[in-house]
Amino acid sequence: MEWSQRFSNFGAVYTLGLVTGGSLIGGKVINNPTYVRIGRISAEALVNSIIVNYALKAATQRERPTTETGTGGSGWAGKASHPGTR
Repeated sequence: MEWSQRFSNFGAVYTLGLVTGGSLIGGKVINNPTYVRIGRISAEALVNSIIVNYALKAATQRERPTTETGTGGSGWAGKASHPGTR
């Protein structure tokens, strides 16, 4: 696996969830309310970003580059792949 792929995987949901959960649980174990608060806020931000991500994917209906034609089109006939582009 190339270094760029490993670095890219660092931003994956499971990695961010592990760091967030580690902060939350670690703060509870060592009885540090600041770490617990950081973990709670991080978890909320992670969930909110996932919701926005999937909402935008559903709204734009942009296909993955590896599906069907592989062009990354919007899924709408005659439309560009990104809103606001021609």
